[in-house]
Amino acid sequence: MLFEIRQKNPNTIQEDVYKMLKIMQEKFKTNFMRRKLFNMLKKNGQYIRFNKENGFHYNLILESEDNCIQITVAFKDLSSLKILSAAVIDNETNISA
Repeated sequence: MLFEIRQKNPNTIQEDVYKMLKIMQEKFKTNFMRRKLFNMLKKNGQYIRFNKENGFHYNLILESEDNCIQITVAFKDLSSLKILSAAVIDNETNISA
């Protein structure tokens, strides 16, 4: 499993969400994974907006058996691609970082 949330208290959940965001940023750090993420955005990404500072903003949902993780990605080109936020989505909760 990519990431698991503990359902204990709000502070613990926020810590987990922050860790998940860092894990996602680390996972897509290499050029190979950036290109893979870029291709996923082209196929399944949902366009949000464009701004001069970060470029294009897209949402992408990554699904596993247990969780859905929605990430917001910004880029002007492949080298500037970065994950701005991540949210764990399941049937009962939507927690974002």
